[in-house]
Amino acid sequence: QALVDTRHPHEALDQERVRQRMAALLQKLGEERRLVLVLHVVLGYSVPEIATMTDTREHTVWDRLKVGKRKLRKLIIADDTLREWAGGDRP
Repeated sequence: QALVDTRHPHEALDQERVRQRMAALLQKLGEERRLVLVLHVVLGYSVPEIATMTDTREHTVWDRLKVGKRKLRKLIIADDTLREWAGGDRP
């Protein structure tokens, strides 16, 4: 990985703003849904692995993922910064 950041300063600022907005929206999901989303989407754990880590049934993990993604999508669409980043008014 390069030691020098070659991105345009505006691109770096935009990425930081998106990261901050996404972190703020994740906080609105509630701890259980946020945890499974981060473990699955960000860290790449499988549903069975998450079920084991959280001492939860796989069905519960799937449900938390499904509902968490749906709620996060709605929050993104309602957020001016993230709606633009995500590509418009797609539901």
